[in-house]
Amino acid sequence: MSKSVDPRGSPVVSILLLVGLAVCWGYNWVVLKIGVQDAGPVAFAAIRMMGGALILLVAMLARKSVRIPEPWTVAAIGLLQTTGTQGLIAVALRSGEAGKSAVLNYTLPVWVMILGFLLLNRRPRIGQWVAASVALCGILIMAFVGGKAGTLAPVLYALGASFCWSIGVILTEGLMQRHPGRIDVLTLTTWQMLVGSVLLVAAALILPEPHVEWTPGFILAVLYNVGPATAIAFLLWFSLQRRIEANTLALAVLIVPLIGVVSGWLQLGERPSASDTVGMAMILVAIAVMVATQRRRGTPASASR
Repeated sequence: MSKSVDPRGSPVVSILLLVGLAVCWGYNWVVLKIGVQDAGPVAFAAIRMMGGALILLVAMLARKSVRIPEPWTVAAIGLLQTTGTQGLIAVALRSGEAGKSAVLNYTLPVWVMILGFLLLNRRPRIGQWVAASVALCGILIMAFVGGKAGTLAPVLYALGASFCWSIGVILTEGLMQRHPGRIDVLTLTTWQMLVGSVLLVAAALILPEPHVEWTPGFILAVLYNVGPATAIAFLLWFSLQRRIEANTLALAVLIVPLIGVVSGWLQLGERPSASDTVGMAMILVAIAVMVATQRRRGTPASASR
């Protein structure tokens, strides 16, 4: 991926693009929390992901790049990264906190490292194992120290979302390696999002959930997800991929959960407890160390969203 980086890109422009991306995705955790209050979580996930997928479909068709190898693998990625991840995130936010869910969702590098070790025989460095252990301790602190009754389920849902995302990343990496230079990122993203959103729609029609209340807040939440959080954010992401080395970009995108925490505190009054603050700090520092270590080794980083 580093070969596609544009060395002529202005650092100032790259920073502005990164800030825009972090705000679009970071503030969306508050928007998601608002949206699931007026609809069943799976229904809300289905509406927003289908809307975003249709926008990306238009962009893909405009580029006339619609073919992709291994459609069944792409369908599996969609099942995991869109249906599983986004569905579980919405369920977690129904009763959990926006900032806390954001941080737990970004434990992705921990699960990718562990799965890579178990399934792909990758050998992480000692520092990565230490960082993963610190992150896991942070998770345990957030889950069990000073928590109230009913707070464990949202933590498990958010972690389940991150785990689904990590398996999707492993499948995506394998697909890229089997077809080097033949996978267009926009095409892959669009197809997996379309498949996953269709499955979310089917699940929303089957599962017993509250009816959608088309309140002004809900409509704004949907519009934000279809526009800034999906269409605009992915355009920023694709632009940054051409400007910034992949692992540097993955490290910088850790700003996203921080914005989620701060915006949840300011707008929703979700002030983290002392134990949650300690746990979140441990997780974010540990993940930053893991990504930085991967950069020194030159391994590619996965996309964040």
